[in-house]
Amino acid sequence: MSRKIIFGPPGTGKTTRLLKIVEEELSKGVAPDRIAYLAFTRKAAQEAVQRAMNKFNVDKKDLPWFRTIHSFVFKAMNYSQDEIMKPKHYSELSEIIKVPLVSVTSAEEVGVSIHNNEHLHIYDLSRARGTTIEHEYDRFGQLDGGVAKTEYIVKSLQKYKDTMHVRDYTDLLIDFVNDGASPKLEVVIVDEAQDMSWLQWKVIDKIMQHASRVYLAGDDDQAIFDWAGADPTRLIKADHWDKEVLEQSYRIPKSAHQIADRLISRITQRQPKDWRPRKYRGFTNSYAYRLSSDSFDHGQWLILTRTNYLLDQIEHDLRQYGHYYSRGNQPSIAQKLYTAVRAWHKLQTKQEVSLDEVKSIYYYMTVGQGVKRGFKGMNIQTMPGQLFSYQELKDKYGLLATANMPWEHALDKVPSTRSIYLRAIMSRDKSELKKEPRIKLSTIHGAKGGEADHVMLLTDLSRKADEGFLKNRDSERRVFYVGATRAKKSLHIIRSNSSREFTEIFQ
Repeated sequence: MSRKIIFGPPGTGKTTRLLKIVEEELSKGVAPDRIAYLAFTRKAAQEAVQRAMNKFNVDKKDLPWFRTIHSFVFKAMNYSQDEIMKPKHYSELSEIIKVPLVSVTSAEEVGVSIHNNEHLHIYDLSRARGTTIEHEYDRFGQLDGGVAKTEYIVKSLQKYKDTMHVRDYTDLLIDFVNDGASPKLEVVIVDEAQDMSWLQWKVIDKIMQHASRVYLAGDDDQAIFDWAGADPTRLIKADHWDKEVLEQSYRIPKSAHQIADRLISRITQRQPKDWRPRKYRGFTNSYAYRLSSDSFDHGQWLILTRTNYLLDQIEHDLRQYGHYYSRGNQPSIAQKLYTAVRAWHKLQTKQEVSLDEVKSIYYYMTVGQGVKRGFKGMNIQTMPGQLFSYQELKDKYGLLATANMPWEHALDKVPSTRSIYLRAIMSRDKSELKKEPRIKLSTIHGAKGGEADHVMLLTDLSRKADEGFLKNRDSERRVFYVGATRAKKSLHIIRSNSSREFTEIFQ
């Protein structure tokens, strides 16, 4: 068996390199369904599938094993969706045992299970790491009700799953390791291998048992999911594997590379890598947080924080100055609202609007005040491309609002705070609303794999994150390394309120 690890520092084209391997294997005559491409997140898996389809002129059905690890197991074990725990199941169990339980994010989506309940989190960690609940409890700290409450919730969960004949995503992995059989594969490619847990490694070990060639790709320096059980040591200690380091970054400028290198060189246990930045110098600066009305007037921005609570303050400031932005891929103003405002203006200026525009207008109108009852959905048969004038809407299609009404009054269901904010955006530059937001807000974990011309990185830590930093400095340095390496042109590091934090991380 041929085994190789490909280390891909930030921006070095790791996915491109992996697809090159796929191309080489296909040229050798390997059938597409004998190649497995395993990604950590659904987004990464979908990107790999799409790029492979475009590059190799194949259909999605030709690539049955281009999947997340969880999805691979789901298909290999022939599970159905009816057998998988869903949010409604957690809600139902919560009612039964009188304990708040919400599945916030599925493992299949982001590679790890995320719950709002810390006891369930401990349980997930124990399974992901192959440890006990007691062991993880000692690592995690004190929780309300202690180990006894955790065990009560776990027993209740297991009884519920048995009764309902459902499994969670971690159960799928355990089932596969214990009883599953991998499809016959010739080539196995695993992306973002540094983020895999002990349990996921067990799955990969089983998948690659009979494969002729195995490629692991990742970067231990970007291993930032240790809180979810990730174990990058398998990459670091794989001495018997061939190793390749992608040496040229196509993203990072020299100035950001210097900071990133200083950060990562302080990590005690890592795979040394020599990689080069772009020739472009770029710009870096560090200063106390100060936001002015013109701070983000130009260019693509990515604003990154360690925790979500800091993003709330940033959002408040951006709204105050009328900046259009997105957080978690959700724009700060819904396109539907902007469409409604724009369409109302068209009607006021004697222009015609489409059916979709009419529906947007009616969506924000109160029934009986802006529009007659029964017309809000506009469920009428129309010819493709049909347009409506203000007078037609008023005479035939239930419009009550008068044409001289400002949009804030006509679209009366829009909250006043939202109206004020939208007016502020439009006073700055209404054309911004026609495009994807230039400014994106995210936690560092949420931005992994992303990039922007300009990155603002806030180093302030919450009390809990600060405690985590003191316990595991390497882990936190990796997090800020990932943040710093998203920048393509400029990196702006915002000093924390604690000079110790900033010094410890960046100096």
